[in-house]
Order: sequence, then C-alpha cells, then structure tokens
Amino acid sequence: MIFGDPFQFAVQCDLVKEWNDDYFWVNGIYSIFINGQLLNKEIYVTELKFTLANIESNVLDSIKRVKTKKNIKEEDITSIFIDDFSMSLSSQDMEDEKIYIYCFFTEFNDCVYIDNKCCKSVHYYPLGYIINILKDILRWKNSLNINW
Repeated sequence: MIFGDPFQFAVQCDLVKEWNDDYFWVNGIYSIFINGQLLNKEIYVTELKFTLANIESNVLDSIKRVKTKKNIKEEDITSIFIDDFSMSLSSQDMEDEKIYIYCFFTEFNDCVYIDNKCCKSVHYYPLGYIINILKDILRWKNSLNINW
C-alpha cells in the first residue's frame, strides 16, 4: 500500500505473504518516494516489525515541532539535531546502502531530510502532511492483526 503522493512524498509498505512462514518475522517491501523518484532503486526483503517500530501512537503523540524563524537548511542539520528532533524513516536495507531518511517538524512545515551517497537535501511539505502519512501507516499496521 502506498501512503501519500509519490510525486511529493510517499511511503510504500506491503506485507508479502510468501516471504512469511509465520508471524514472528513480518517481511515485506518498504520504499520511499520523493518528487516522483524511488529512493531505494532495488526491492529488498524488509523486516517490517523493525522498520516500522517507531510508528506507534505514543511516539507520534510525543513529536515536538522545532521552533525556528526560517526554513532549516542542509547545513543546519547536525547529528545532535537528528538525535533530538527527528524520526528515522530508513529501513535497515536503505542504511546498508548509505541512504538515511529522517522526518522532522517545524512550526511551519513537515520536513524530510535525506542523506545519501551523493548529497544531502531537505524537502518541505505543508504542516501535517508527513505526520498524517505516519498516522495512516499506524492505522494500516493496527489493521493487520499482527503482534508488532
């Protein structure tokens, strides 16, 4: 299932029944689209329990918006910023390929920060856009009857 608009920002999460012999492991496909581009160019078997672990109501409810007077630029984002204000959207497979994706939230925008092999970039979305996608993923997770 694709959550969001792939021509802006979207997350694809699909459970692949044939990759699961029991429900201890929850294997499937996990991909991210930004501006019509698929960030991970290959299909990986992704363990969705691990990848989607942070997408829980208590985590989403505790997200704080960064107070800032301007848009945050690539050079403003440090490891401290990532640790304190962002949420990782990368799967282990993406990180193995040196693709790191984080979302963070300001008073004015929902933002996605990408740090990959070639460059770093920040993408800005309307207030609530990313958080609503994450809430849709949470509803999907809860509908699957799996012990996450």
